[in-house]
Amino acid sequence: MVCALPEEVCVARGPRCLSHCVRNGQRCQDGTRIPPQRAPDPVDGGVGTFCPYTDDLCCDAPADLGLSDLNARPDGTS
Repeated sequence: MVCALPEEVCVARGPRCLSHCVRNGQRCQDGTRIPPQRAPDPVDGGVGTFCPYTDDLCCDAPADLGLSDLNARPDGTS
């Protein structure tokens, strides 16, 4: 008998996530990347993507910080 991994049976009980997840204790930079799973969204009743386990860490892609972003002031001027 071969059992499926939890990621393959769509557990989706963790944090909302758009990019990828890693297990508790791992880092986004070098942890094993786990794709989020689709599940009913309790907030709006639609469908969202969530990490498999409640203690997983979501590693959403960081914002692209170009030179203009680094020099921007809070009022939007450079």
